[in-house]
Amino acid sequence: MKKIGVFILAVAALTYIGCSNSVESGPETYSITYNGNSYDGGTVPTDNTAYEEGNSATVAEAGTMSRAGYTFAGWNTAPDGNGMPRAAGAAFAIEAADVTLYAQWTANSITSGKLTVEISNAAHFTGHSIYYSIFDSNSTDPTTGIPNGNILGQAQLIIVNNAGTVVTVTSITDPTEKVFDNGTYYLGGMVDMNDNAATMNYFPDSGDRYGGFVPVEINGDTTLTLTENDFSLTIP
Repeated sequence: MKKIGVFILAVAALTYIGCSNSVESGPETYSITYNGNSYDGGTVPTDNTAYEEGNSATVAEAGTMSRAGYTFAGWNTAPDGNGMPRAAGAAFAIEAADVTLYAQWTANSITSGKLTVEISNAAHFTGHSIYYSIFDSNSTDPTTGIPNGNILGQAQLIIVNNAGTVVTVTSITDPTEKVFDNGTYYLGGMVDMNDNAATMNYFPDSGDRYGGFVPVEINGDTTLTLTENDFSLTIP
């Protein structure tokens, strides 16, 4: 009886092993991974779905993901955008491979910037100051000749060794300072040859130098270079 029992157990074990080996595994599945690709804010989307070959997947939106100075422009299978583009919200068929989609970013256009004013070849102005304002128009009072446009910025430029430089506004990354939008502006200035100006709103004295409006084209960060010829008139 013992031999018969052992035989029965052995047959049962072989039968179990044979049955377990005949169980087929499930179909292969694939994943979609999203890469923020230089993002610096928010959260990159995730997709936890296990896709089978031939399944349809919907490309994620940007969600809260962001990048300073850039606008989200969809996804691509290559970080540099030279792979297969995938638009957010579009559907595509899963192939027999995992997928990584990289965020694509478009740089925002510059709509404002800082203005740097320089003066060179100013031998006669050395040691003196130029006080100037940036106006939104080149209009003047018909009676007094004083500019009557809106003043958008003022500064003092001190002449040392025949030259001087001043930055009137800061870059667009600093919202605490005056920023010029792109466009045309007008500089009006006076050289204080008598060095007796207490403020930038001083009243011109006899002998001080001035000139007509100098147009300034602001296009992002812009530099305007002046010479003595831009202050060619003398107050009598």
